[in-house]
Amino acid sequence: MTTPGVKLGLFLPPALHDRMIAAAGPNGVSAAYACAFTELLDRIDGGEAITFAAVRGVKKRVTVRLDEALCDRIRGQLTTLNLKITDFACAAIDRCLTAAPGA
Repeated sequence: MTTPGVKLGLFLPPALHDRMIAAAGPNGVSAAYACAFTELLDRIDGGEAITFAAVRGVKKRVTVRLDEALCDRIRGQLTTLNLKITDFACAAIDRCLTAAPGA
């Protein structure tokens, strides 16, 4: 049996990933990342102006499995916005954790 989805490699600040794990809930960390990425993509598609801060400092490699269509949406926006995956992922995660109560 194979696990569905596409592997997406990220480089994230360790503390940010640890907070995402803590906030993930019963559906798991990949579902939490998918939710964060989808919410940010929907805001971008809706015309909201998003500020993407450069991410500096130590990062660790994180691999998550996401739906292929979601990966395609992410890649499309990265190209359109001329953006690095790390900056996109950190913005999505930060917004998700800021909105989540108790995170």
